[in-house]
Amino acid sequence: MTRTIDKVLTKRMGGKQQSINEEARTATFVFSTSATDRMGDIIDQKTWQLDNYNANPQFLWAHKQRELPIGQTVDLQVKGGKLIGTVKFATADEYPFADVCWRLVKGGYLSAVSVGFRPHRWESYADDATGVSGYKFYDCELLECSLVPIPANQDALIGAKGID
Repeated sequence: MTRTIDKVLTKRMGGKQQSINEEARTATFVFSTSATDRMGDIIDQKTWQLDNYNANPQFLWAHKQRELPIGQTVDLQVKGGKLIGTVKFATADEYPFADVCWRLVKGGYLSAVSVGFRPHRWESYADDATGVSGYKFYDCELLECSLVPIPANQDALIGAKGID
């Protein structure tokens, strides 16, 4: 069964093997990169502050902090200039909505994540060549990670490019 779902996911998600483990109910995502996001902002990946998040690694639906989490992050690290996380989704018995989210991830209907953070340092910037302006954030405390339909960071995807 796992080989079948892997082949389906590989075909449906752009020909790249995705990081989904059906038995463990886990999926690995790129949570953040240093790419300029859709709002023109950049997060320095080398300066993430992860200790508080790791003490309470809740994975949410669409940044809804007042709702129950749909899972928890079981592995989190900055690797290759990206914040990479593996999420374990709650079961249908534990939380039916989390199971719906899990099935949508497995089916390829949801593949994006987004981070909620508090920057401790930032600076504004403007790129005259592209006309893009925004903020560069440093020393960001990770508060939460969420499954979302559309991420601010276009590279914040399941099993995304460059997970080695």
